[in-house]
Amino acid sequence: MKKPKLPRHGWTRSPVSKIKTSQKGYRRQKRKSWQEEVLPFKQFRYCPICSAELVEKRFDHHRRLTCPVCGYIHYHNPVPACAVILEREGKILLCQRKYPPYADGWTLPSGFLESDETPQECARREAKEETNLDIEVGEVFGVYAGGDDPRTKVTLIVFLGKIKAGEARPGDDAKALDFFFPQDLPGEIAFQAHRRVLKDFYSQKGIQIPL
Repeated sequence: MKKPKLPRHGWTRSPVSKIKTSQKGYRRQKRKSWQEEVLPFKQFRYCPICSAELVEKRFDHHRRLTCPVCGYIHYHNPVPACAVILEREGKILLCQRKYPPYADGWTLPSGFLESDETPQECARREAKEETNLDIEVGEVFGVYAGGDDPRTKVTLIVFLGKIKAGEARPGDDAKALDFFFPQDLPGEIAFQAHRRVLKDFYSQKGIQIPL
């Protein structure tokens, strides 16, 4: 008996959600750029638990994507990241980004928090990976909301730090790094949260910077 030919994925509605009477549909699209492939709220389409198509409902006073099959709720919470302020001889250390988003923009040494580390360990690790410096992580300078990273919403925890050892050189995703006097800060600061940190840091010293 001849085997039936399996259909290609040319359907316009998910088989799972079609059974569940979802009225949403989709069509295959050509490959997009990385900026378009990030998953903002309305592009997160399918349940990571059972693969059913998500639907938008109001829950806890917010519009959230929920699964009509297993009840999964996509909360779209911000991701924690850590940064550290390092000064030497009146200059602050900044890293130039090698990769998108905002390639060639400048930031404090920073990165996303891993699930198996504390915020202080994250700040220490990111500083080592990006600058080759061993640092001492001090008190929290501030916590900032970041909304202009196209990959995700960010909660940025910023620490004061001290350089203990090491020769400063770019590593990991840093293209270059340099120490800047406040009047010489580069205009292309990559993220709004980092600009606010720099403004607040120098404002506490009575210095206004043109950012």
